Amino acid sequence: MIPPLKSLFFSILIVAVTIFTFVPHRADAQLKKAERLMKEGRYGDAIRPLRKEFNSKKQNPKAGVMLTECHYKLQEYQEALDVATIVGMDSPQSPDEARLFADVRIANDDFSGAYLGLIEYMSSGGADGSIYFWLDKASYLLSWDTLGSKSSFQEISGINSIYNEYAPFVSGSDIFFVSDQLTVQVLFPTAFTNQSLHLLYKSTPKRSGSLSMGRPNMLMKNREYYFHDGPMAYWEEKGMYALSLREIEGILNELKVGIYFADLSGSEDDLIPFKYNQGYNTGHPSYTPDGTIMYFASDRPVGFGEMDIWYSDWIDNEWKVPVNAGPNINTPGNEVFPSCEGTRLFYSSDRRDRGYGGLDLYYVSLLNDNPSPYNLRAPINSAHDDFAITFRDGQNGFFSSNRIGGQGGDDIYALEFIPQQEPLDSIRMAIEGTTDQNLTFRIYDKQGAEVKGVDIDRYGVATVSGLQTREVYTLKADGIFDEENILVVYNDQGQPVRRFKPTEDAFTFELLDAEKYTLGKEENVDNSQLFDLFGEVKPEESTSFDSVSVVLKDVNGESLEEVPTDVNGKFEFKGLTVGEDYGLETKGVSGAHGIDILGKSGVPQESLDATSYSNSFAYTRAIPQSAWMLDAEIKVPIVYGMVPARDVPESSLVELYAFNDSLIRTCPVDEDGFIELGAMVTGHPYELRFPQEQFEKTDRLVILGGSGDTTQTVRPHSPTSYLFEYVNYGVAVDEEPEEIASILPIQPKKKEEFVYRGKIKGWKSESLTSFLLTDDSATAFDSVLVRSNGSFTIKVREKGNYDFRPVDQDLALADYSLSVYDASGALVSQALFDGDGFPINLLED
Repeated sequence: MIPPLKSLFFSILIVAVTIFTFVPHRADAQLKKAERLMKEGRYGDAIRPLRKEFNSKKQNPKAGVMLTECHYKLQEYQEALDVATIVGMDSPQSPDEARLFADVRIANDDFSGAYLGLIEYMSSGGADGSIYFWLDKASYLLSWDTLGSKSSFQEISGINSIYNEYAPFVSGSDIFFVSDQLTVQVLFPTAFTNQSLHLLYKSTPKRSGSLSMGRPNMLMKNREYYFHDGPMAYWEEKGMYALSLREIEGILNELKVGIYFADLSGSEDDLIPFKYNQGYNTGHPSYTPDGTIMYFASDRPVGFGEMDIWYSDWIDNEWKVPVNAGPNINTPGNEVFPSCEGTRLFYSSDRRDRGYGGLDLYYVSLLNDNPSPYNLRAPINSAHDDFAITFRDGQNGFFSSNRIGGQGGDDIYALEFIPQQEPLDSIRMAIEGTTDQNLTFRIYDKQGAEVKGVDIDRYGVATVSGLQTREVYTLKADGIFDEENILVVYNDQGQPVRRFKPTEDAFTFELLDAEKYTLGKEENVDNSQLFDLFGEVKPEESTSFDSVSVVLKDVNGESLEEVPTDVNGKFEFKGLTVGEDYGLETKGVSGAHGIDILGKSGVPQESLDATSYSNSFAYTRAIPQSAWMLDAEIKVPIVYGMVPARDVPESSLVELYAFNDSLIRTCPVDEDGFIELGAMVTGHPYELRFPQEQFEKTDRLVILGGSGDTTQTVRPHSPTSYLFEYVNYGVAVDEEPEEIASILPIQPKKKEEFVYRGKIKGWKSESLTSFLLTDDSATAFDSVLVRSNGSFTIKVREKGNYDFRPVDQDLALADYSLSVYDASGALVSQALFDGDGFPINLLED
């Protein structure tokens, strides 16, 4: 739970609209009261009427879902799980419920349960576009969990208490922080009713290098007026501190936070306000090492969400107009507590489509254009609020968290942060803008040790081995660099994928994603993506396998390995790569034949038929959504089958058996010949029997997942049955759904290149409302949610003329106007509702 003024302006969340909006079906007093309280952000107050309604004889499931959300919002995750279990997490009634139940499972460390729950809901046909984001979120958490972490955290003593201690700032060996431990509540009762003052303190370690801190001392004791204090930073350029302070006069809900430059005397005369506070919540200052850029958090307009990260440049002895840090960092949620550490910008975000829950800590590399945020992952991040990180060096520091097990509300912890790294076998790089091809490259890691393996060719291109992702390196060469010199890193096709600007005599660079630099890829295979291929040659006539073998070939037809079959025609290839295209060629077999790919149960997963030659076959093991899926048992609730070459009538008797076991169910056949197999579990052998049919050897059974995608094809086991092991690794989650609200077809999501923010003026809706962004031909390219304040974000690949139209065609918008802004906040388009939508002109610059 966010304590009073943890961020000094989280009070704006009090009036935030809940993500899940419920419309009462009848005038139920308890539900209506709870809905009103939830819309005001008063989740704790809403619990009592919801419990009364949920615990009644009728046990209203709607009240149960709302109660689950309240507990989740308050970070009472076990309570949320208990209620959700009673409501029925395995059968959500809407995409909102599916996402909520997934979040509750994630907050209780059940990542696989969250993933499988979303898979089941998608298979039932009830998914919307955002379900795919939640599925990715659960997949990331699963993969992070299996990788382990070299990062760690530990408790410190002498600072934390039963109150809130947070926002550490390191200066030398001292730790500055914010706390409400003084419990002063009456200095300004009109403004701070029932709220303790949050003030700045300093603590010194009892001995050098110790995590046992001395008694905290309050700063600025001699103040005439006590503001609420917040995160601070030191501005070395001017030898001043930047403080986050909240106003003390006025109406409570209208009081704002601002940045003030000062010494620590406490004198109000020494406070110099940041010129761009401008009546918005503005705080959490942090500086780049050279002091020329100040990052901060603010809710000023034309942002991407509630609180955004912004920055201002110090040029010609003045601060310039703030600039939004952009959509790679900011989201529709809250991004707060920025902290610059060398070439990395750390911050906290409550984005719901990534992370563990509450506020999570992320970083982006300031060296890279369009960097993706890196989640610091467990054990630093948790399902609770993890925020306000600071470092003594690039690896060791402190952060705040209200996780279970602390001494009070928020506590301060020490940490060692080591990101997940991947080795790079070799990369190629060159320096543009120089004619000297005889430069000597020297590359150093962050400890100053020289990296070996730099080989420069006659064109001045260096091939470097021994580097890792997520490591900050320094490259030096002969001479001094200027702005025209650019360090370029290439992929294996010779295309530039990263560009870095120089300092006076060096380049600093960080390589983020191993897949972008694919030199030596064959030698750098992730073992989690390997599999053993078991197969069986299936001749149509009786055959001796004494001299039969199978050859494995790559995509170019080159032979990789040849193995003999056993006396039953079975063979095995070890260490193949998931997602690679392989060829299989049989030798010593006469007559027509096929190949069956066998599963771990020993029965066929898939039947291969010959390609262009009678003894040539193609096979690719589908890439699963996460490595754990290779071994896990995945239950898919709705699976279908069909025999395309046969007209299986509706009256047919079709029975599904567990192989060598009892009958599971009788399977109905619809008028189109689709057989409803029901729920199936991956890795299990099944036998599908058709007592009234006589199948030919060429009649194939096609298995389809709930989404309608073919997952496998198998040959007959007997004239009346098919034997197969169910697989479902190829769940399609990378594309948008085919329809939104059955209005317009939507195309697969394309690469996002242009991002705009918009506002519908006069918007009074209390819920999130869906709109579609369409082109001149009424083809939909994006589904957009307009928030309760009328703001939204749209993303397009190409600039041009678009129409912003509501999914609900009955929505009355005649009295509204729409404005669209670019990343710098400049107005690019305005429109009035024309009866169908708002025409938007996104023209070329």
